[in-house]
Order: sequence, then C-alpha cells, then structure tokens
Amino acid sequence: TPTLTWNASAGAAVYFLQVSLNTDFTSLVVNSQLASTSMNIITPLANGTTYSWRVKAANGLAQWSGWSSGWNFTTLKRLLIPINIGWNMISLNIYPMDVSTNAILGPLKGFILAKNDHGEVYCPSLGIDDIGTIQTGKGYQVYSDSSDTIRTQGEAINTAVTPLSLPSDWSMIGYLPQSDMSIVTALGGITSQILIVKNNSGEVYFPDLFIDDIGTMKVGQGYQVFMKSASVLTYPGSSPAAKLRADAHAMIRLPVPKHYLFKLNTGNNASIVASGITIQGLTVPDSSEIGAFDSKGNLVGAGAVMHGLTVFAVWGDNTQTKEKDGCVPSEKITFKLWNGKQEYPLDFQRGAEPRDAADGVFIGALSVPEGFFITTFALSKAYPNPFKGGVKIAFDVPMIQGIAEHAVEINIYNIKGNLVHRLAKGSYKAGHYCIAWNGAEGNTERFASNIYIVQMKACNFDKKLKLIKIR
Repeated sequence: TPTLTWNASAGAAVYFLQVSLNTDFTSLVVNSQLASTSMNIITPLANGTTYSWRVKAANGLAQWSGWSSGWNFTTLKRLLIPINIGWNMISLNIYPMDVSTNAILGPLKGFILAKNDHGEVYCPSLGIDDIGTIQTGKGYQVYSDSSDTIRTQGEAINTAVTPLSLPSDWSMIGYLPQSDMSIVTALGGITSQILIVKNNSGEVYFPDLFIDDIGTMKVGQGYQVFMKSASVLTYPGSSPAAKLRADAHAMIRLPVPKHYLFKLNTGNNASIVASGITIQGLTVPDSSEIGAFDSKGNLVGAGAVMHGLTVFAVWGDNTQTKEKDGCVPSEKITFKLWNGKQEYPLDFQRGAEPRDAADGVFIGALSVPEGFFITTFALSKAYPNPFKGGVKIAFDVPMIQGIAEHAVEINIYNIKGNLVHRLAKGSYKAGHYCIAWNGAEGNTERFASNIYIVQMKACNFDKKLKLIKIR
C-alpha cells in the first residue's frame, strides 16, 4: 500500500493519477481524479511487481496539462515457507527488511532450533544464537514440533547478479530463483563439478549416473550439495522449455519402493550409490528394491533399482528424540534385495564398508553373496590326488535358515590317526573355499610317500577324504 506524492502545479484545481502494470499505461490498476498531491494506494497490488505511474493537472476551467514523466515503484515480494513437524531445510529468495534469525524464525510456533552448514545454532529457548542473520544463498535446517509457515517479505533476488561460491565438499545452499525449476536446468552451469545433491527428504540428484530423484528445485527450500571441486553457481533467470524437455529425457527417475516401504527424516543421512546390482552374476530386474538395515535389523533406508543402479538415503539417529530412530555414528549398515519374489542378503563391494556417518557417500556395487545359494556343507575334492609337491582342498559352507556363518574345523591325519596339520579352524561365512597344503609338517619337513586323511567337521557335518602323497 504505497503512498505516491508529487509536487503541486501552480493554478491546479485537480490532479489525475494513473498506475499501470506497463510503461505504456495500457494496463491500468489505478485511474483516479483527486484534489490533493498524494494518494495512498489501497487497491490490492501484486507482490514483487514493478508498476509505472504518472499524473497530470487541471485548472478550474478544466484545462488539462500534459502527462508528467513516468515514474515506477516495485512492491515487496512476499515469501511463505511451510514448516512441517520435524526437520525442514529452508532458504530465502528475497532480501527481507529484517534478516535477523529472531525476525524470520522467532514467530514460528513450535520452533525449537535452526542449524547452518557450519553447525552454528539458533535456539531461543536456551538463549543461543550463533547464526545471527539468515543469509542470501544459504540453506538452513529448521526443527519444529508443530506445523506453521515462515512469513516474510522483501525485495526479490536478481539471480543474474547473485553468484554463489561453492567450496569443494559439502555445503547447504539456498534456492534463489522466483519460481520452481528443473534441477538439471537450475544447476546446469556446474553439473560437471557436482558429485551429489540432496533435498530435505533425502532424495538425490547424481549427475554422473544420470539419476534425478529430486526433479524440481522449489522456492523456499534448501539443498545440500557435494562439489568435486570448488565452483561458482549462478542460477538461470528462466527455464527454457526446450532445454527442460531435453534434460528430462536424459535423466533416470527411480521408482518409489513399495516392499521396503519407508519414510523417515531424522535430520541427517548418508547416501548409498550402487552401480552394478547383481544376483548370480546377472543384473537384477528393474523395480527390484534394496533395503538398508541397522545392526538390530531395523529398516533405516530403501531404494528402487533401475538399469542396475540405485541411489538412496540411509538415515542416522535423530538427536532431538529419545528413542533410537536411525543409525548411530559408525554403526554397520547391511542390505537386502527384494526382486519381486524373494528376499536375498546383499554384500557391498568395490567400496568402503558402509558405516553410518552424517553426509557420508558410499559408492560401490551390491551383489547377492555366492554362499546364499549353497545349501549344504561339502568337502568336495582334493586336487591333484595323488600329489607330489602340494594339494588343494575344496570345501563349501552353506546358508542354513538365514544363518550365513558357521564354525568349521578341517584337519589332516596320517594313517595311524595322528594329527599332521590343522588346515582350518574358525568361523567361515557361506561360500566356496579352497585351501592349499604343501605336504610338509610345520612347512619344513617333507613327508615320504604316504596316505593321509582329511576330515571336515561343522555343525552335524563330518566327512573324510583320502589323500595319497607320492615321491
């Protein structure tokens, strides 16, 4: 509701005021005659919009002057950001008149705390404000125990003159454009430097694998970005339709898991990135699902598979709740596969063992362990047999009723029943094994031609093989 004021004109009895959405005054929102040299505009005006205005004067003889030069003003942009119960990630695309944390976040009912990507905190109930101001281009995590809305207004940010400097590693960025946009278009200028982007829901944009589960960057939301190298982001001012269509065609959007139905936001997560998800050497079918579990078998993350690829979040424990609702730091993460018919265990390969770490990124492959398909113990063969210099002894350890690790002992005895060599003793995971023996006691003394017995014991399994050593 601006007040427009102009200088008096000598001899003027009345003035005529026009306010328009354009500079040629063909789209009028105010067209009024008045006796004073100012007017308070009470007609509802659009937010974040530039208007043109002009006046002319008339004397008592109804003789009118020409129009004044045109002036303009811009209304403030109103920004509304929904705040949900739990963790949110927010940002501003305006310059508020008051940028203090208290002005922007203080009025929220149920508000508990806010964090920036440096770990600084605003928690008014404890009298803590390490953040101070809500900065342009920055993202913030906000925790609330009630639903509400951030309401603020200010001048809209011009993205063309507001570049964001992004360091290598993680940062939490703001979304500056005035309308929602494809993430591929919005971040198109820095795609080659991006490793991964995450939104508040843990959905991921991973350009190296052409995976885009985020789809659209939204006004009022913040995003976590991991940069392979430092770069500068300048958001585009618009999103050309042709480019949006080309981007959408190139990217893969993963299905939403249904078997491992999972939805959680604990405020921190690690990302699992797997390319090459196989069972018995074959790529698993599209829409297969991966479940991630903590050490107690609780589901802490899930993702679907497309073209042998998946990317999904594994959620850490929520520090704002008393119960354990995610992985604690360094807790081991295990995986299962659902191929639409059956559940299988999975091994994480070609990468570091996944253990929970906030913002950790684990890149590797997932495969059903070979031992899953072994159903019985076996002491299968010794070769060559007869042997001279050495012999290899093969045995199998099975998966039995979901137990994938068993105690195994394999010994070599001479024909008199004396222990000659302990070949194996310990806990073995399900799988095929082959252990070599060089035919010498203590690896020093060579035996003469002889007959030996190999015995394998495990659970209720007990089997022997005969070995023949020749000169």
